[in-house]
Amino acid sequence: MNVSRGTGPVLNWGVYAVDDELDRLAPGTVFMAVFDVQDELVVEGNPPERRRRGEYAWPWIDDRLEPRLVAEGQRFASRMLWFLKDRAELARVLLAGTGDEPGQWRRDGIVATRFSGAASGLVQATILARLIGDAELERMARAKLDAAADVEVAEYGGPFSAAVGYFATKYGAWSPVDLSDLSPPA
Repeated sequence: MNVSRGTGPVLNWGVYAVDDELDRLAPGTVFMAVFDVQDELVVEGNPPERRRRGEYAWPWIDDRLEPRLVAEGQRFASRMLWFLKDRAELARVLLAGTGDEPGQWRRDGIVATRFSGAASGLVQATILARLIGDAELERMARAKLDAAADVEVAEYGGPFSAAVGYFATKYGAWSPVDLSDLSPPA
């Protein structure tokens, strides 16, 4: 769980799930899911300028925490903390969406989104699938790659398959599993 200062006098909180083993192998390579709450569960009754869950008045010394912060933390934090049960579920979040679209998993009012882009997420999911020996997850990753191979990735400046190849080569330097089948031929 993360609590931080937002823009201006605003306190933000959120929950993130990170694969610790892979994070130690490659710090900064983010095998991470970010959690939020479906808007319709929290916006009712809040003034329009305060309808964003996760933003609250920054407490000053001796101030009580905003009641909405306490209530939403109690209501949603534990659901976020236990949303992913294992590495396979993290891999499924990393694979969510089609092509280069952002993907989400929703369950019990919680929304999980991958932190990285789709190409990076596909390579990360493949690493996880191979580490845990999950052939079905690996097939899902390959199917996504095949289906979106020619989709243009604006942030990358080329097709999805080339972006996947870029990340496979980059992660291949430290990955405990072989990724050469995802890299473009030399």
